[in-house]
Amino acid sequence: MLDIVGSKVRFTVLASLAKGSKLSIPVTPRSVARVYGVNLTETYRFFRRLESSGLAVRVRGGYVLSERGLALVDFVVSTLPNPTQWSSPFMEWVRRSVPDTMYYIAYPRLQSWFGLTPYLIVFDRRLAGALELPKGIKVVDESSGLGEGLVLAVFTSLRGRSFKYSWDYHLPIASLEQGYADLISYTPFWANIIPDVLLNMDVLDIDEIFDRATGAGRRRLATALAYYMALTGRVVALKTPLYSLVDEGLLSYVIKMTPYLLDSRILEARNI
Repeated sequence: MLDIVGSKVRFTVLASLAKGSKLSIPVTPRSVARVYGVNLTETYRFFRRLESSGLAVRVRGGYVLSERGLALVDFVVSTLPNPTQWSSPFMEWVRRSVPDTMYYIAYPRLQSWFGLTPYLIVFDRRLAGALELPKGIKVVDESSGLGEGLVLAVFTSLRGRSFKYSWDYHLPIASLEQGYADLISYTPFWANIIPDVLLNMDVLDIDEIFDRATGAGRRRLATALAYYMALTGRVVALKTPLYSLVDEGLLSYVIKMTPYLLDSRILEARNI
């Protein structure tokens, strides 16, 4: 569709309005500009142009397509890209069905463990009940972090969350810190994700991960980090009050990751 409309601003606005209108959910110029990384002034201008031409109407909470504009939905959605990277029935469904301002994908971008690569999709909680999720996606209970499968979903507030639209994958992707905070907070395989964080602390802002994690995620990361520091003797400078968050009940989970954290020769020398 970008080739047809000839502008990233027009592409982002039309795609957002088409998918939002299918769900009867308005979108705002500010959210479109922020997520897609396009110029805010031009984005407002194009929304107003669509409004003046009768294709969009302003409602409480943003804009939706007018009855006349709804005739464009099928055309706009049919022209959305489905790149070969991350091509799957699930990814195609989410690209074509959900406004890119209302969800993002979190995945292990610095994978240091050797399990299967899981995906977590974080939906705006306003979509709860409005979406018919494809078969195979498991919804996580946000309070307990329960779920299974390689594609999990959670519905929660997106306020303050850090994510941007990827023009390579044509999906909104969590920032490094946001992604790891979510994976540690919401997924049942959180202990398998921890080595990604501990072995890449030079490129991650650990305090930001703590800030973006849920209470459960903060306790999990704090326990793992305290164990890692005791195991290796490394001292990590943090603003976060680490030891007040340590949960001894989680130690059995984090001990299992020891082989990922130390060279085998060190394990043998210490008889671990």
